[in-house]
Amino acid sequence: MTAGIGVVVLLGVGTYTAIHYGLDLPKRERGKKREHLIQEVINLHHKAISALAEDMGLLAIRLEELASKSDTNSIKLGSLKSEVGLLRSALENLKERESAICLPKPMEN
Repeated sequence: MTAGIGVVVLLGVGTYTAIHYGLDLPKRERGKKREHLIQEVINLHHKAISALAEDMGLLAIRLEELASKSDTNSIKLGSLKSEVGLLRSALENLKERESAICLPKPMEN
């Protein structure tokens, strides 16, 4: 009788192990797929990071170009301001001369 109980227990443990292993197989496959997907995500992140780093480098170069143009434009603006100042003073001078030359019109009664 104990031999029968032992056989039943061994069959139960064997069946449980076989079923558990059979049901665990898809979990292993899911684990492998999950690991594969995680690796792909990591690779995509690395590619995105490298693309962003490249874009930042290009933006830095463009910023330097714009800064140099800005310096050039500032110099040109300063030159234009001085020319406008000269033209404004010349206009005021001409208006003064015009008012000095022009005689006031006699008043008609």
